Amino acid sequence: MLLSTAVLVFFYPLGDRMPTSIARTEEEIRAIYAEIDAQTDRGAPIIAAAIVDDLLTAALKRRLILTTRLEERIFNYDTGGVASEYVARIDLAYLVGLFGDHIADDLRLIGKIRNRFAHRFEPIDFNDEKIANWCNTLHFKMAGRNPRDRYLIAFTRITTVLLVLKNITDMKIPNIAKQSELAKELDGVSLTAD
Repeated sequence: MLLSTAVLVFFYPLGDRMPTSIARTEEEIRAIYAEIDAQTDRGAPIIAAAIVDDLLTAALKRRLILTTRLEERIFNYDTGGVASEYVARIDLAYLVGLFGDHIADDLRLIGKIRNRFAHRFEPIDFNDEKIANWCNTLHFKMAGRNPRDRYLIAFTRITTVLLVLKNITDMKIPNIAKQSELAKELDGVSLTAD
């Protein structure tokens, strides 16, 4: 449980009362990290990437203004929805302001690391040259650790951010049509040439 404790201290180093959204996630955090800590080098990043992808999708859905039909169309893999693939969801989440460059970069690296582990037949671990280099490139890591630890620390921090975003109740993008002053201005705009 070192990882989950480290993350909670990372986000609330002064011991202030945690917001409800973070307090609700503590149990989820502990369960996720216990699962990942118990995995092999190959299993940990495959399961971790699936967890990150699910949390990313949940946070993104929380941010967007979606109807059931639109959600199905955008996120459905079988119909080629615009947010049906992992990298597209990262880009969309970045575009709507869920997070900045560092988290977006690290999410892409988590995907690359997952794919390297998932698509190799030969035995592979975090000391693989490409994987170790990617782990060294992660923004959210602690220096001086081995590649697996750097990966797990980055995963822990990103997962915590995504859990908090998933649990925030009021983070929808404002609907311009429902903002009375702006809606009035837009109604007065002529779309034809004078």
